[in-house]
Amino acid sequence: MSGISQQLKQSLAMEEEAMRLGCSRSSLLWAQDVVFDPRVNLKCSQNTCTHYGKNFMCPPFVPNYRDFRESVQPYRIALLLQKERELSSGLSPKEIDGEFKEVSLFIHEVLLKLERQAFSLGFPFALGLGGGNCKLCPTCGAKLGQEMCHKPGEARMSMEAVGIDVISTARKVNFPVVFENNLVSATGILFIT
Repeated sequence: MSGISQQLKQSLAMEEEAMRLGCSRSSLLWAQDVVFDPRVNLKCSQNTCTHYGKNFMCPPFVPNYRDFRESVQPYRIALLLQKERELSSGLSPKEIDGEFKEVSLFIHEVLLKLERQAFSLGFPFALGLGGGNCKLCPTCGAKLGQEMCHKPGEARMSMEAVGIDVISTARKVNFPVVFENNLVSATGILFIT
C-alpha cells in the first residue's frame, strides 16, 4: 500500500473512532481547506469573548494567525469534530454556560485521545485545537498572573485564537452552524499529517 493510501486509511479510522467516542459529527478534510481569516484574530484582540490575556490558549499567548497558518502549511489531512447537545427549556444563562463547558471539555478529551492515536500510528506532528477558550482549569493561571500553563500536556489552543474561521470551515464539510437557545455545540480540529 502506498504512503498516501496508508495515511488516508489511518485517517479514516480516526474519523470513525471520533464517532465511536461519541461525537455528533466527524469529517476528514484537506488541511488546505481549513479557512483562516485575520478578522477572527482581530475579534480575539478586541476581547469580544473576555478571554484575551486571561487564558494561556488564547492571544496574546499563542501564535498569531499568520505564523500559525504558516506552521500548518505542511499538513495535508485534518479531521473536524463536532458535538451537539440539546438543552432543556428554561435553563438559566449560567446553566447553558455549564452545558457548553461540558460539551467543550468532551471535544477536548476526544481530541487528546485522537492526537495520541495519531502519534502511535506514525503521525508525530498531529495537533488538536479546540473551539473557544481552554476550559481545563477552573481559573486559568494567565488570569491569576502566573507565567505558565498548569497543564501544558493537555491544554490545546483555541481554533479562533490562531485565526481559524470555525463557521466557514464547518460549512465546508456540511456541519450545521446554528446558534439556538435549545442547543449547544462545540467544534474541534485535528491536523493529522
